[in-house]
Amino acid sequence: MLFQQVIRVSGDTATDAIKLTQQKKYSGTDINNVEKYKLKQRYAYFKKFYNIFHDNPSQNQIDEGILLYFKAPHSFTGEDMLEFQVHGGNAVKQQMLMALSRFPTFRQAEPGEFTKRAYFNGKLDLVKAEGINDLINAESEQQLKLSMQQLQGRHSKLYNDLRTRLMRMLAHAEAYIDFEADETNDLKPEVFVELGKETEILSNQIKGYIKDSEIGEVIREGFKISIIGPPNAGKSTLMNLLAKRRVSIVSEIAGTTRDLISTNINLFGYNVILVDTAGLREQTRDNIEQQGIQLAQKEAKSSHGVLIVLDIQDLEKVDDGSYIMKEDQQLIVNEITQSQDPIIVINKIDLYSDSNCQPSNTQDYCKLVLKNGLSYKALNVSFKDQLNLEKLYEKLEQFVKNKISTSQFDINNLNADDFLISRQRHRELLEQTLQHLENFRRDDLFPDMLVEELRAAVICIGRITGHIDVEDILDILFKEFCIGK
Repeated sequence: MLFQQVIRVSGDTATDAIKLTQQKKYSGTDINNVEKYKLKQRYAYFKKFYNIFHDNPSQNQIDEGILLYFKAPHSFTGEDMLEFQVHGGNAVKQQMLMALSRFPTFRQAEPGEFTKRAYFNGKLDLVKAEGINDLINAESEQQLKLSMQQLQGRHSKLYNDLRTRLMRMLAHAEAYIDFEADETNDLKPEVFVELGKETEILSNQIKGYIKDSEIGEVIREGFKISIIGPPNAGKSTLMNLLAKRRVSIVSEIAGTTRDLISTNINLFGYNVILVDTAGLREQTRDNIEQQGIQLAQKEAKSSHGVLIVLDIQDLEKVDDGSYIMKEDQQLIVNEITQSQDPIIVINKIDLYSDSNCQPSNTQDYCKLVLKNGLSYKALNVSFKDQLNLEKLYEKLEQFVKNKISTSQFDINNLNADDFLISRQRHRELLEQTLQHLENFRRDDLFPDMLVEELRAAVICIGRITGHIDVEDILDILFKEFCIGK
C-alpha cells in the first residue's frame, strides 16, 4: 500500500514555496512570479522538490510528487495556497517542513489555523468549521452522517433562517419604538402582541430541536456503556471480546481492575464507549479498591447503558428455577438498577452441568430475581467458550437503537429536512434564545425592554454561526483541529 501526505502553504507569500521545484540555491532576491513558473490554477503538476537552502540543491532532492496552485480567493482558506503531495515517509515530511521553514515569512501553522483563516475570510461559518472537525474525528457511520449535515450547510441554513426571522421581528419592534412609541401609552401595543404570536411559533420550533439534542450529542460524543458486576465475573474478558483486542488485564486475582478503563468501538454503526469498572463488593479493606468501587457506581449511574456481568457460581438457585444474587452483592447492584434498566448476563455456565442454565438444556435465558423485588431476563453466556455471544451482540444492538429511537425521525435514514443538534454549544445557545423569546411574551415589560429581549435572541443565534463577535470561543474551537486543517 502506497501512503501519501499533503503539505499545504497558505498566505500572501505562499507562492514563494514554488521555488522548491527549482534546483537553484535560494538567494532571497528572486522575483516571485507565478507566471514565471508557468503554473495554472487547479492544475496538477508532477514536480521534483529540492532543499534550495542546501549548498548544492541539485544534489539534495527531497522527493518528487504533485504540486497544485490555488489562487485567492478560490481556495479553502480564501488565500493563495500551494499543495505539495509527497510520499508518506517521515523523513520526506521532515525535510519538506525544514525547507519551507527557512523562508523568512513562513511558519508552521497552528492546529485548526487553515480552517480559522477560512472562517475569517468568509469561506465558511463556525457550524461548517465544526462539521469539518467532526468529519475528521468520525469513527462511526452515524457520526459521519451528522458531520456531513453540518458540512453541507443544512445546519447553517436553518440557523441563518432563524436569525433572519428574528431580525425582521426586531426591525418591526424597533420601528415602533422609533416612530410610534410617543403616540400611545399602551404597555403592550398591538404590534408587540402580533410579534409575540410569531415568537411563540419560533419557540415551539426551537423546543423541538432542543428535545432531540441529547440524541445528537450522544451520537457525536459516543454512547457510553458501563460494564459492572462482582469481582472475577468476566467483565474484563467481555471488554476485550467486544473491543476485539486486549484493553483490560484479565486475571484470576479478584480486584485486579481498580480504575475506570474505557475504549471506543464501532458497534452497529454507532460510536460506543465501553467502560470496564472495578468489581463490586461490599467487604473489602483495600482503600484503593473501595475508591474504584465508588467510581464504578458513579460511572454506571451517569452512563447511557449498563451491562451487568454475573458469575453463575455467585448465584443461588431457588425452587422455581430462578436465581438470586448473594446478599453482599445484591445491595450494590440494586442501587444501580434503580437508575438504569440494564442488560444482565450470567457468565461461566460452562462450569455447571446440573444448572437449569446449562447449554445442554438449550435455555439461553433464565430468571434473575433481585432483593428489591425486580426480576430480569438474564442471558446465559460463557465468555471462555464464546457461547451465546451472538445473542449478546443482538441484545446490545437492540438496546442502543432503542435508546436512540426516541427521536421524531429515523436516525438511520437522515434526509435533507431532518435537523439534529450534535453539539452542546449549539444547544445551550438555543436554550438561551428560547429564554429571551419567552421573556418577550411577558406582560410586565415595557416595549423598550421587549426590544432588548429580541436583540439578545438575535445575538444568541448569531453566536452559533459566528455572525457576531465570538472571539472568546474561536481559540477553543479551532484548537480541537489537527495541524494542516
